[in-house]
Amino acid sequence: MRYTMNPRIITAGRFLLMKEAQHAVSRQMTFADFATGMNELCETQDFHYRNIHPILYEVNKLEIAEGRPMLSALVCSSTTGLPPNGFFECAKDLGRNSSDKAPEAFWRSELSELQQVWGQ
Repeated sequence: MRYTMNPRIITAGRFLLMKEAQHAVSRQMTFADFATGMNELCETQDFHYRNIHPILYEVNKLEIAEGRPMLSALVCSSTTGLPPNGFFECAKDLGRNSSDKAPEAFWRSELSELQQVWGQ
């Protein structure tokens, strides 16, 4: 899973998630919330819940390179309240979840680490 994307879009997505993490690590955003936030930041209507996965992947790459947890842990399905399989695939692809942790346990540990890094 490799994506190439405009760096300004990645920066906007990272900013949006950092802002969310600083104010509300205890709650998650839906994909629609993230897409709406991206549309507002980028002054466009180009983003929708189906095309934001590459942005989240790139943001995760940057965060992991900085030694921080995956910000995309904040973005979940409105139906299940959990991140999609792509979150877990991204974690494995980027070497973040190399343990035998159950997916939901890994996700909860990422949320906990986000709280430690960004919580106020």
